[in-house]
Amino acid sequence: MAKVIFRGARVRFADVREGKAGVYTRIYVTAVFSDVVRRAMGWGVNEDGVLTPMIVNSGKLGGEIHATHIILTPNGKELRKHELQLDVEVVDDFQYFRVTDSDSESISEEVRFTVHTAVSGAAGLLENYMRKIGTSDKSVGQLRIAYEEQMELGEPPADDAEEGGTCVDCNNGIALVDGDPTMHVSGQPCAAYEGDGEGGPALASVAQMGSGHRKRGRGQIVEATAEPVN
Repeated sequence: MAKVIFRGARVRFADVREGKAGVYTRIYVTAVFSDVVRRAMGWGVNEDGVLTPMIVNSGKLGGEIHATHIILTPNGKELRKHELQLDVEVVDDFQYFRVTDSDSESISEEVRFTVHTAVSGAAGLLENYMRKIGTSDKSVGQLRIAYEEQMELGEPPADDAEEGGTCVDCNNGIALVDGDPTMHVSGQPCAAYEGDGEGGPALASVAQMGSGHRKRGRGQIVEATAEPVN
């Protein structure tokens, strides 16, 4: 399972909506516009693989990630116990912002994006997370986005033996822990497992949007503006 890591990540806000696939939550995130992320997503990388300077103050970025789950870990050591893990479907709406001070001097570069999840109670889980970690610098953390790349035609199926195979019953495409039919490798219990009937943590209920996971999109800036963000 592949992953993209965003440093300096924090949740700006979230909202709950209803679509054709049912109720889902949109989480709006801000993170550092790092070289690692730029290379992973193909933003501002020339044909020789060299990163090109960003000459705009803001702009929309191409690409999207068809993800399996996210793990958001605060930087503060005492706050890491509040780490949030959540099954998600799509990460999209990427935007670049150059943050400036009152003198229009560049301070930092940010990437903002939206995470879509259909997990039951996701908004409540996110609210509890934000209340526990607060708004200090220690609340900023690392966001890991996991995804499964789509196999090419003719490619043999992946060997999931070490991870216990892929759960078919709950149709979320996330592998199970080897020897444990109750738990996914994402750290979340399998919602389809009946077993002895005991309930698991609140993250167990998962609803999928779309049909299967696809490789993340890649792209350059597709729309740019000249207004800085203070």
